[in-house]
Amino acid sequence: MRKNFALVLLLFVSTVAFAQELTALHMFLPDRKGALEIKMPPGYRIEGGGLRPDGKQFKISATGPNGVYMTAFVEIAPHPGTNAQVRDEWYGGMKKNSKMKIDDEKIVESNGAAVAEYTVHEFQGVRAEQRSLHAYYGGDEIWSEVHISKVSFTPRDEKMFEDFLLSVRSLPDYALNARDEFGVASTFYQKQDYKTAAVHYQKALDLEKQEPIFDQRLSRVLIDQLGMSYGISGDWAKSKEVLEYGISRDPGYPIFYYNIACGYGEQKDQTNALVFLKKAFERKKNVNKGERMPDPLTDDSFRNFVSDPAFVKEVKAMQQ
Repeated sequence: MRKNFALVLLLFVSTVAFAQELTALHMFLPDRKGALEIKMPPGYRIEGGGLRPDGKQFKISATGPNGVYMTAFVEIAPHPGTNAQVRDEWYGGMKKNSKMKIDDEKIVESNGAAVAEYTVHEFQGVRAEQRSLHAYYGGDEIWSEVHISKVSFTPRDEKMFEDFLLSVRSLPDYALNARDEFGVASTFYQKQDYKTAAVHYQKALDLEKQEPIFDQRLSRVLIDQLGMSYGISGDWAKSKEVLEYGISRDPGYPIFYYNIACGYGEQKDQTNALVFLKKAFERKKNVNKGERMPDPLTDDSFRNFVSDPAFVKEVKAMQQ
């Protein structure tokens, strides 16, 4: 079965890259209630980040105007905590272990966050004038932090910090949507944790059935990845059920048929494998843009058949 990830847009479909183009980025953790929302102000560009492979942290970094640097992360709450409690634990720990001399410290509550600000005038003998703002958000299941900093800070830069903080809010009751679950599943799929990936792809499909938000291409990828996740995990019956659902919704897409053929290949059922390979290649012109039909002669799912000249002959005829 194909395990390549060429068409899966990973977590960035629902998070990082998506936020570059639209209005809001939601940072969340799988199976946890709540999210941190950032409506990225003009001039900021996300440089990287996403859900950590173990699903226990979501982090992003971004650069902004005039040398502003921002990082934000969400982690599993060790216990329910208020904004101020999160600040006491996280900022208190950071301050205790810091080798920098902190000056001009401000501890305030602002815009729905517990905030700590300070300046590092000099570090390791070099003039820095680095101003940092840490905003903390508590919750029952997740804790969050946003850190904004700028070297060579001047008073006129203060408004950029204030404007960014206005773009952030904690959403304690946020529930993941289909796009979010797709991103979570793709993180586990990339880690080759196919059973967990299947759980979250299935959640994404169930949510998508209730309230469709995917275009045709992404809907195809979702069903394809869910079918493969079940198949690679050894649950052929669920894999086939999902792929048959895909066919019922989108009968022209060849990859659904191809993956059913893969399942028959794993079961050493050459007759049915060829039946579905034929159906797949009859529809090969309907692949997604940028996608190619897989080669059954190099696909491990058909390893039991490639020494059979009759199988090879039929496949080559289909590929013409």
